[in-house]
Amino acid sequence: MPSTHLSLHYHIIFSTKGPRRVIANTWRDNLHAYIGGIIGDMNAVPSAIGGPGDHAHVRVATGVPRAGPGCASGCVGLRNRISSDRSGMRLCYK
Repeated sequence: MPSTHLSLHYHIIFSTKGPRRVIANTWRDNLHAYIGGIIGDMNAVPSAIGGPGDHAHVRVATGVPRAGPGCASGCVGLRNRISSDRSGMRLCYK
């Protein structure tokens, strides 16, 4: 029985202002887990999160329902949610 499977993958980079190395090793893993939790709340899968002290790379896998304009607004929502928590991170559009 034939079927079609589709998933979209996004690479998002969060950078500190400056860029300054303000993401300390002591709480970096907690920040990555927090970002992953937000992405999970958006019905997406954080397939990889990492980075040094001045930025974080996030690879997100989504299915068809989140594709298109909904995903773009979800990325902005992610930025706003992190910014409102005063984490010092900002979203870089590349």
